Amino acid sequence: MTRYGWRIAFATSGTLVGLSIFFVFGFHYHALLTAAFGGVSGLLACITLLVHIHRRRCDKYEWPPHDYFAPMVSAGIAGTAAGILGFILALTMAMRNHEKPGVASDYVASVWCLMTVKWGVLLLVYADEYRRQDQESRIRNGLLSD
Repeated sequence: MTRYGWRIAFATSGTLVGLSIFFVFGFHYHALLTAAFGGVSGLLACITLLVHIHRRRCDKYEWPPHDYFAPMVSAGIAGTAAGILGFILALTMAMRNHEKPGVASDYVASVWCLMTVKWGVLLLVYADEYRRQDQESRIRNGLLSD
């Protein structure tokens, strides 16, 4: 399996797990904070998946638009920031309410906040890497002036 293949498989599994957490914790357990951050984690994994697929297609067939990856970097930064703030919020609420670890506790929500941080960082890293590769290849082929 190629480098892109592993990345696509990892992002696909992250998307499926994040969306399943959204539905299970949102509709069965009614743990809305966990469901929200599971959904955001799945969304960031899906965006990461689309970035990988787009990059793989552009390597073979076409050039991406000039600033395609810049909004993805911004989304990665926003997702990371939201995950960090959510982690602090969930831990604070769990400690303040003296919760015991359980399925619908805020401790589980803090884990999904960390998963959101992970996908935000991965989206940031991969989008920035692909943006740099794209810019270097455009300069090398004379499509951009320095």
